[in-house]
Amino acid sequence: IFGDGDYTFINSDTRQLLGQSQLAKWLFHFYSSHNNPIPFQVDFIRALCNSDMRLSDFRYRLREAFIPLYHAGINLTINDDDYVILVKAKL
Repeated sequence: IFGDGDYTFINSDTRQLLGQSQLAKWLFHFYSSHNNPIPFQVDFIRALCNSDMRLSDFRYRLREAFIPLYHAGINLTINDDDYVILVKAKL
């Protein structure tokens, strides 16, 4: 599939688990690159990934992206204060 100059930062098994969700892939890269991630507000995550969605729509998409991330070893949730927190990771 990849030529000499092509590469990927996600192994093929994990890429399959994440599916077509670009947000899930972005979150996977973001959270797997942090040893001890701190909670970030949903609006801050939206700004980091350059989303122009309404906050309520982004929050919905975020929760959808949590499903394949869980299967890839990253368990995220949104707490009552609207922070995305890492529950546990098995990376």
